[in-house]
Amino acid sequence: MRRRLLASTLAAVAVAVVLLGVPLGVVLRGVLEGQALQATTREAEQIRTLLAREAQSPGEAAALTELGALATGARVTLVD
Repeated sequence: MRRRLLASTLAAVAVAVVLLGVPLGVVLRGVLEGQALQATTREAEQIRTLLAREAQSPGEAAALTELGALATGARVTLVD
C-alpha cells in the first residue's frame, strides 16, 4: 500500500513538473530572444549615431565601421 501511494505521488509530481516546466521554458526562450534582439538593435543604433556624427562621407563611414570591426573582431555590413 505504501509503495503504491509513493509511486502515484511521484508520478503526479513528475506530470506536474512536465506540464508546468515546458510552457515556462517556451516563455523564457521568447523573453531571452527578445532581450538579445533589443541589445543588438540598441548597439546598431549606437553605431549608426556615431557614424552619422563622425563621418563626412559614406566612404568615411565605411572606413570607420571597418576599423571598429577589425578592433573588436566583429563583422559589420553597411546597408545604404
